[in-house]
Amino acid sequence: MHIRSIESVLIFFILMSLFFACKENSDTIDPEITILSPSGDGNFNVFDTIHVLASVSDETAIESIKVALVNDHLTPVIYGFSYFPQSKSFTIDEQYIINDIHLESGMYFLMITAFDGVNTANGYVRLNITEVPMELQKIIILTDRQDDIDIYSVKNSTSAEYLYTVQGDYSASDISSRHQQLYFSGNYTINMQVYDLDGFAPLWSVEPMINPPFHLKRNIYSDESLVFVSFRNGFIRAYDGSGVIKFATPFSDVLSPARVFLHDDIVLADIAERSGYKRWVSAYYLVSGVLKGQVQSGIEVINFHYKDSDEAYVVGNTSAGGCIRLYNTATNNLSEPHTFTYGMIMSSVAVDHSNVIIGTENGIYWYRYDHNSLLQYGNASSAGSLLFDGLFSQLYVVHGLQIEIYGFPVPDLISTITMADTIRNAHLLYNK
Repeated sequence: MHIRSIESVLIFFILMSLFFACKENSDTIDPEITILSPSGDGNFNVFDTIHVLASVSDETAIESIKVALVNDHLTPVIYGFSYFPQSKSFTIDEQYIINDIHLESGMYFLMITAFDGVNTANGYVRLNITEVPMELQKIIILTDRQDDIDIYSVKNSTSAEYLYTVQGDYSASDISSRHQQLYFSGNYTINMQVYDLDGFAPLWSVEPMINPPFHLKRNIYSDESLVFVSFRNGFIRAYDGSGVIKFATPFSDVLSPARVFLHDDIVLADIAERSGYKRWVSAYYLVSGVLKGQVQSGIEVINFHYKDSDEAYVVGNTSAGGCIRLYNTATNNLSEPHTFTYGMIMSSVAVDHSNVIIGTENGIYWYRYDHNSLLQYGNASSAGSLLFDGLFSQLYVVHGLQIEIYGFPVPDLISTITMADTIRNAHLLYNK
């Protein structure tokens, strides 16, 4: 290319840059937004429909308009509509549905953002929104039939409705009410499978590995947002509702993780020695999966439960029998708040941060941290699994073919659900 041609091209680009710079500098007027509906401080419930009526105008063409529901930090919680008018005026007339069942009660803003290519303007209307009340929808029950697991649902303690059969052995299960999903793991046939609890259809799965068995007992834990899965091959993974990995620990050739629990931003795990009998309580950073601390425990952990920001209850069994410990995530230390002398522990459930119900082969016991006391609770002979419904303060005791429902704190027997086959596990499914 000739030098003169190159100079011409350069001059052209310089002139164009100056033109657009002058245009930008000359446009100092923001778009004007007028919101006619809804009115300020209106009261709405989740799933209500808001009539949005607004006008947007500018002295130049409006390039884009966005409508969203934002919180008090102006972070969008529900995205709405987008428009690209390319005109000097535009009218919004839409029905905007508050369609997030997980939205909490509080103050929000309907925000309209307009952009004219240079300037951005925002219009706000404050709204008061009331959340959907938490409701217990049904009990999900898994029963053992030969080499398969049958899955049922029970609503209002009526007869069980058959949902699905998982062909394979059972290792563990959990659910997420937030995602309306059931998580199921096996040992030799399947690894982990995820089912939609709305229509009960398979959603996604983790492929079986080369060397079974795939898991130790109690290998699945759902914190509602993520499902944590421990693999016998020496690692832990956490998945979101779509199956995307959100947490991962390094592989280990000598250790196998079992029970997992999310304690704020720390992941706790029961870690077993593959070739021996040693066990550790390990703590990993949720963000990185890096080991934060590890203490030898000798405990096969049945459950971890949240106590406070520094400590978690560790309920399980040693070679001598059942035990209750406290693990301090800051000091990486285990302590024993109360001795347990009632045999091997089979299950546990937290009522709140100070009260834990413990199921054994000999009965049920109530540990009260504030009183540092341990009392027998009710007359149930054993508890293979325990559930607690905080909405109605009811304790669900699973053993054999039955689920017994007791009141709390008074252990009155309210009702009994009886199944035809042995119950492997049960879960309480809420509407959100």
